[in-house]
Amino acid sequence: MSNPKEKNPKKQTFKSKMTIGDMGNEAELTIVPEDLEGTYDYIPDVKSMAAGSSDQLQQARTDAINRLTTNPLSCNN
Repeated sequence: MSNPKEKNPKKQTFKSKMTIGDMGNEAELTIVPEDLEGTYDYIPDVKSMAAGSSDQLQQARTDAINRLTTNPLSCNN
């Protein structure tokens, strides 16, 4: 609520928690003290966010395809 001291419900104004910028590539997040209360157990998956993780995944896929297509035992069916 933008004006929490206002008692008249018709004059109370509210603001969204998140407002996206005009260009769509940025946002503004509004929090209040109550948003930070409590216990949080969020554990980020930092390995997937590591630099070069997509390169490692691409290399693993390439290696797997190469092994499947060049293995002489897989052609003797």
